[in-house]
Amino acid sequence: MSINTRRLVSLLLPVAVLLGACSNADDATEPSDSPASDSPASASSGAASSDEQSTEQASPTEVQTSTAAGECPYLSTEDVAGIVGQMILETLVTTTTPPTGPLPGCTFRTYDDEAAASIETLTIEAGTGLERALELVPGGNPVDVGEGGSVLVHQGQAQTQLAAFAGTTMVTVTINQESSLEAEELAKLVLAAG
Repeated sequence: MSINTRRLVSLLLPVAVLLGACSNADDATEPSDSPASDSPASASSGAASSDEQSTEQASPTEVQTSTAAGECPYLSTEDVAGIVGQMILETLVTTTTPPTGPLPGCTFRTYDDEAAASIETLTIEAGTGLERALELVPGGNPVDVGEGGSVLVHQGQAQTQLAAFAGTTMVTVTINQESSLEAEELAKLVLAAG
């Protein structure tokens, strides 16, 4: 679980508990049509079915993702293909809900279904960018993208990771090559689009 996801869960958990308590109080007078489930919320109310209860309780705190083919909001397929020097056959866009979670991520796939480049963006607290970049890509070298960050070329593994920030936007880039320059170019385009 990412740090942003943990932070989101820790902030929304008290709200979910409060909403659950209110929901359970309202449901207490309704008869149950299904046996009680093992979940604490269903056991305490004994009113709503386990399906209804999990939907009500999961929505405020549970982060859900969906991935579909589409256009990346930050980079064109042509730009990525030109920078990484590979033919991109499909772009997958991953969205996360609730909307306060991570911004859409993009994966650019090659003809052999390998991810040539993966881009993720996060909204971070002001003043935490460098610390977060070093958490996301520890052991890397300083990078001159946006306001700074970290880039790590994994020698012999055909992979480079980069995390850079500008203001409250953090971008992470992973490419299937050992090239910090290509990762930096992709990150610069993403931050410029934001």
